Amino acid sequence: MVICCCSPGSEEALQFYFNWINKGTKKMHPPLTLHKHPMCAEIIEQFQKCHSDHPIAKFFGECTDLKIKLDRCFRQEKALKRKANFEQSKKLKERLQAIRKETAETTEENFAQA
Repeated sequence: MVICCCSPGSEEALQFYFNWINKGTKKMHPPLTLHKHPMCAEIIEQFQKCHSDHPIAKFFGECTDLKIKLDRCFRQEKALKRKANFEQSKKLKERLQAIRKETAETTEENFAQA
C-alpha cells in the first residue's frame, strides 16, 4: 500500500478537504443587535424582516442580497472602529511616553540631589 500526501486520513488530505469544502464560504455575521451596530441598523432591520417574511425562501437565497450588504456594512464599521482604536492607542502611547520621560527626569534629579 502506497501512502502519499493525498491518501485518505493523512493530515494533508484532511487540510485539503477542509479548504476545498470551505472555499468561498463566509463566517456567520455577529449578533444582529441594533445598539451594537448603529451604522448598519437599517440593513439589519431589512434583513430580519426578509427572514420573517420568507421563512422557507431564505434557505434558497431570497435574502442573500441583504446578507451581502450586511457583511459589507459590518466590514466598513469594523474598519472605522479599528482606525479609531488605533488613533486612541497612539494618543495613549504618546501620553505614557511623556509620563515615563517626566518620571525618569524626576528620578535623575532626586539621585543628583542625594
